[in-house]
Amino acid sequence: MKTSGAYYMMIRIDGLGKGDDEAFVMTLVEKAGLAVVPGSSFYCRPEDGRNKVRFCYAKKWETLREVKSRLERFLAS
Repeated sequence: MKTSGAYYMMIRIDGLGKGDDEAFVMTLVEKAGLAVVPGSSFYCRPEDGRNKVRFCYAKKWETLREVKSRLERFLAS
């Protein structure tokens, strides 16, 4: 069944140079204070999700702007 909407998105992280999904989420928490979910936790075969993380965007606009700023700084480092 195709959904008509969601409040989260899976983002590919391969090519960012920040490691696999678990390394990415741990470093993101430590360096930027942002928490996301490792993609591998959503797959029967975890290796299929090692290149993805899940972001929730059910937040206020001001919170999303802060997330954008922190994420930009994190990715630039």
